[in-house]
Amino acid sequence: MKKVVLFLYLSLLILNAQEWSAIGYGQTQKSAMNDALENLSKSIKTQVSSEFTKEIKESNTKVSKTLHSKLTLISELPLLGTKLESFKLRDSYEATATLEKESALPLYKAELHQEQKLLREIKKELTKKQNSTHQLELILKALAIIEESYSYNMVLSSFNEKTVAMPLNEIELKSQLSHLESNINSIKLAAQIITQGLLSNNESVYIYPPKAPNTKETTPFASVITKVLKAETKSVSHPKETQFLLRGSYETLDNQMVLHYALYDVIKRKNIRSKTIFIKQEAYKGLRTKALNIDFSSLLESGQIVTNQFQTMIKSNKGDSGLLYEEGEEIELFIRLNKTGYYYIVGYTQNDKNKFSYLLQLNDASGHDAFIKFVHADMANRWVSLGSFTIEPPYGIETLQIFASDQKINTIPPYTHDEQSGFYLIDKDITKGLSKTRAIMFKKSKKALHSEASLSFTTVEK
Repeated sequence: MKKVVLFLYLSLLILNAQEWSAIGYGQTQKSAMNDALENLSKSIKTQVSSEFTKEIKESNTKVSKTLHSKLTLISELPLLGTKLESFKLRDSYEATATLEKESALPLYKAELHQEQKLLREIKKELTKKQNSTHQLELILKALAIIEESYSYNMVLSSFNEKTVAMPLNEIELKSQLSHLESNINSIKLAAQIITQGLLSNNESVYIYPPKAPNTKETTPFASVITKVLKAETKSVSHPKETQFLLRGSYETLDNQMVLHYALYDVIKRKNIRSKTIFIKQEAYKGLRTKALNIDFSSLLESGQIVTNQFQTMIKSNKGDSGLLYEEGEEIELFIRLNKTGYYYIVGYTQNDKNKFSYLLQLNDASGHDAFIKFVHADMANRWVSLGSFTIEPPYGIETLQIFASDQKINTIPPYTHDEQSGFYLIDKDITKGLSKTRAIMFKKSKKALHSEASLSFTTVEK
């Protein structure tokens, strides 16, 4: 009990008219110093909050109310010119952090005066005619500077010094920001508003392309805005590299688009923030927003052979939906059967110039054996890699459809080998290619179990 009381006492802020001081402990010298700095910051915040609460009750000033409301949003106060001392205890370290008024005030005032200068420059720029994107950048920059100024001013207040006023008003800036959000006329502006609304803590994030209705395709619009979103954030190249996923969808109306994004926390397993915006048609003019072939997508989904007894799955190294791969990226494909069985894969290629279906070669063999693969009992219910492939031209939409059976497959769709492309072509009409393949599956023995699954991904130039 004595040790606990001593720790609490030593961790408390030592208040003096000319300085603030706090003590910290740790197993290492560094951890003890960090603890002292953390205690100093928290203690100043506590004291300043108490003083502001008292001042609000007595004078009801706007300055005190504003600074008091910001205290809860600031996790740590900036400690400029702090002196640190430490010494070794028997099995740990003790450190003292001291903020002296005489040496610290000039540093804080210098920072605030620099922020005043920057805000005056931004204020001047905002009076000029700006495009929406640049105006947003200026407003967001100004708001960030103002937020930082609150922290510096709080330290000035802790020394009973007069705070330094900023030349731009936060409420007015946020009003301008609200106006911009209702007048989104460029993809860059849309991306900036989405990220500003969802990634306030500068989290690293994996960004999925926004989904269009009734298709698995990543449209040109979705591809472009994903690229811009990546440029505006700390984006990572794989979903497993981060705790946060940005997932979106959109729908086009008469003369505008509704774009919705949500920030998903993998650890909490839920969306923690979301944002919906309306984008003017001029922002995405010239970009295709609808699926290249909605009829094919619907046919692919509606006629799938699915059974609980015999299941087939296919995915990529990035998952199984919202897949966008750039030139030079590597895609790895995986399949999974829940029991022993045979399978083959049909591919469908769609771009502005070509649409065709083909058989995917799975083995270095001749005839049907080149296309049919067997899953042994020890590999059942496990993801099996089909290998990795580098994304190369031509770019477009690729759909891979796996057809599986629990009995040996003796019949596959008829094909011709195209010497120039190397593809084993089924049909140059993808809808007919799908119909031919499904017709074979339906004609099979009723005793055999069949199933299918599909995976779609979009490839684009870097």
